[in-house]
Order: sequence, then structure tokens, then C-alpha cells
Amino acid sequence: MFATVTITRRAAGSYVDGRWVDGASSSLSIVASVQPDRPRPDELLHLPEGDRTREGLRLYTETEVRTANETNGTPADMVTWAGEQWEVVKVETWPGSIAHHKALCLRVSRP
Repeated sequence: MFATVTITRRAAGSYVDGRWVDGASSSLSIVASVQPDRPRPDELLHLPEGDRTREGLRLYTETEVRTANETNGTPADMVTWAGEQWEVVKVETWPGSIAHHKALCLRVSRP
């Protein structure tokens, strides 16, 4: 199913006067194929224990999506779909004649 989803991307944060300040965020709307899915057993092995039971979905899109990057301090992209927040935890980029990005996203805990 193709849908318009919102990606929220946050810049790296920093300490200001000894207090953590999140980086600025920006949002963009993209078109993607959204498919509810559970992570495969081999993918579960690479997730922290607490994330292994979270509901997942697959996102297929031509737009680049990003996981967290510890080197430059940027958090993962957040996807808003069907009124829910999903965190991008894994991305595979497929080049070629039908270039696209395949992202595994996990539901953010509800309050």
C-alpha cells in the first residue's frame, strides 16, 4: 500500500551551559510503500533485547531515510504513519534501475 508518511529528522544535539539541548528538527512528507511486518529472526539478534517485542513495519521509498548515527550524534528518523510514531532502526539501500531504500521501523512505545 502506498501512503504519504511524515519523516521527522533531528540534527545532532549538544551541551549548552552543562545542559543537553536537542538539535533542531525538520519534517518532510514522502510517498512510500508501508507494509506491517515483524523483524526476521536474524534481524532480532541485532536488536537490543527491549526492542525485540516491538511491533514493526517495512518502509520502501526512493527518499533516503536514516538510522541513528553515533559517530555524528544524530538520532534516527521518526516516521509518522496512521497516527503512530515509528523509529527507523535498519536501512538497506538498493541501487540499480529501481533504486530504493528499504527501512525496518519499530513502533515507539505509547505513553
